[in-house]
Amino acid sequence: FNYPPNTNSGMIKKGPGKTFQQIRQQIRLSRAAQLLLREIPAQQAAELCGYTNMSNFYAQFTRKYGSTPGQYARRTSRERMQA
Repeated sequence: FNYPPNTNSGMIKKGPGKTFQQIRQQIRLSRAAQLLLREIPAQQAAELCGYTNMSNFYAQFTRKYGSTPGQYARRTSRERMQA
């Protein structure tokens, strides 16, 4: 956008009300959840979504979805089979 990064982040926050980092994190975690449902291992899903620190990935994922990536995949898989 030819603006300094802080200006871009401020402009983004005015629109959807979230910072660039929050939007990026939301997109990454959503994509990781999709990959887990396709039976891709958590470490590989994290790497494909740009995470280099697995502890950080697990913490963020657990905060957003209320369970670890493995628990999320198993729970969601069971729910799909019951539906």
